[in-house]
Amino acid sequence: MNKSNDVDAFVTLDWLNDNLDNPDVVIVDTRAKNLYTHNHIINSISISIEQVIKLNANGAHLVLDVRDLNILFSEYGINSNKIVVICGDYLDPAMARIAWTLLYSGHQKVKILNVGITNLDKSLTSTTSSNCEIKKTSFVANVNNNLRITTNELKNQLDNFVILDARSINEYIYGHLPKSISSPFLDGIKSNSFQDKQILIKIFEDKKISSNDDIVCYCTHGHRASNLFLQLMYAGYNKIKLYDGSFVDWIGEKLNTE
Repeated sequence: MNKSNDVDAFVTLDWLNDNLDNPDVVIVDTRAKNLYTHNHIINSISISIEQVIKLNANGAHLVLDVRDLNILFSEYGINSNKIVVICGDYLDPAMARIAWTLLYSGHQKVKILNVGITNLDKSLTSTTSSNCEIKKTSFVANVNNNLRITTNELKNQLDNFVILDARSINEYIYGHLPKSISSPFLDGIKSNSFQDKQILIKIFEDKKISSNDDIVCYCTHGHRASNLFLQLMYAGYNKIKLYDGSFVDWIGEKLNTE
């Protein structure tokens, strides 16, 4: 993964409050539409997980084609000059999947709010139930294929990757990709944020995962795996791919499991 497409930083609520009216900042609320409609941070826009995926014949949730990525992010006022701050809930993989989609699209100014927002004390920031006015832009994706792997690519290169399963241990026991290691994304969550960086590093080191390893993250639909992807990134790993087809596509193609 190119360093230039790394998550630049997690931003604090104080930083966000200082930039609520910054025209170069786009605040993206990744929660369900009904939660956004009820109450959201002022000047934030709503992009839900359904908007950044397409279904294939197996029911897998794949990333959008380049044309559709360009249309989507242009409609929401995102371009290469904008800092995009992703807000949501850490227990909801939508936040991570949308952040990953922007990274995959080549956007180099992606930040993530370091606290979840659903149960956020309303006295800590300005909120509203009114929709934000959106000024359309021209987004041009520069896809980073280093961040993604397809079913065909993975089945032919199983021995070349450390494969991490972000699902629960019970799901893993029921069936998993060959040679994959259980690494539930919830292990890396505390309350409504990521675990501290040193704790994440220890979690992955205890699983014998080296920073030199080429890593693939998967789950059922690629959403929880996106959260694990960001945890690894935060912990300093930089050779990570998301398998967005994940278990649904693997099973749909009738490939072997353990």
